[in-house]
Amino acid sequence: MAGGMLRPSADDAAQAWLALVDAARAQFLRLADEVLHGTEEFLAARLPSLRAGASPSEELEYLVTLARPDETWLEPGAAAGRLAVPLAPLVDRFVAVDPSARMRDALAAAAAQAGVTVDVRDGQWPDDADGLPAADVALAANMFYAMEHPLPFLGAMERRARRLCIVTAADRPGRSPDAAIWAEVMNEPLIESPGGTDLAMLLLTTGRRPDMRWFEAAPPKAIGVEQAIEQQRWRLGLRADSPRLGALRAAIVRRVDDRGLVTLRGGRSRTAVIVWEPRPA
Repeated sequence: MAGGMLRPSADDAAQAWLALVDAARAQFLRLADEVLHGTEEFLAARLPSLRAGASPSEELEYLVTLARPDETWLEPGAAAGRLAVPLAPLVDRFVAVDPSARMRDALAAAAAQAGVTVDVRDGQWPDDADGLPAADVALAANMFYAMEHPLPFLGAMERRARRLCIVTAADRPGRSPDAAIWAEVMNEPLIESPGGTDLAMLLLTTGRRPDMRWFEAAPPKAIGVEQAIEQQRWRLGLRADSPRLGALRAAIVRRVDDRGLVTLRGGRSRTAVIVWEPRPA
């Protein structure tokens, strides 16, 4: 490795990122018996959690402090507006970009309901980036966990931003299963996708100097057995009639507390906000 393990080159870091993404994906595809990621069914299932206010956004309060009333913000991958809708009133113009018509429609409806103006655009990032408006700030939230090559995406953000680039990334994807449940049901340890720390390290190897701050997510709630089974079934990629459901039920039941509830660690535990100044073109 060029420069040694403590100082990897950008190429080495990008290859390590790709290897981790590929390993996590290969494990899921090998063991899951229902793969919905990237399908319209998956988007429909995820849409409620991607709406503004649907769940706590621990990073939002800090993002608010970065907004300026005379600026334009651009968010590729804005989805249903979880961040776009609350941030749009704080800036002069907010351009939200997403390739999914389902997500764009949901975002437009949420903005109208909230009485805020969001410029909603169809676009695939980074392919369509140069045809979109320039902005003072480019923001991308939770886009990178399964992205094989994040550096072109980040470079396109820099080309469209004048003052800041901002990305948010949790310690693990929000759809991640409880790692102990996964290990019991699948009979091998879970390979986790890269998260916020990995993304910050990748940026550092390119010569950028990001500022990274972590914000703790709300602790997981205790839920009933049947709800826990359905939650983890979806996160493990199991069909409703999967032969592994017996093992899943047993793993859940072993964790029932004296109230008859279960507390699982699936999903994120904290979110990083990574900020840097765009490098000159």
